[in-house]
Amino acid sequence: TEQLGSERMSTWFDQVALQIVEKTVRVLCPNSFLHKWLRDSFGAELRLVVKRTLGTDVRVEFVVEAAP
Repeated sequence: TEQLGSERMSTWFDQVALQIVEKTVRVLCPNSFLHKWLRDSFGAELRLVVKRTLGTDVRVEFVVEAAP
């Protein structure tokens, strides 16, 4: 949250869920608009945060899927 900013996080990430499957962090987006927006606007920053937090071998993928 500190890296991305709490206001930006709540605006864009309140609608998504994060799921960790093996060495992949999946960003579950409820629709294609949010998928594209998050991937294009925050993909690089999110990958950096994940790398710093979980390690270099972790992949980030954005998918259109309802949150569990």
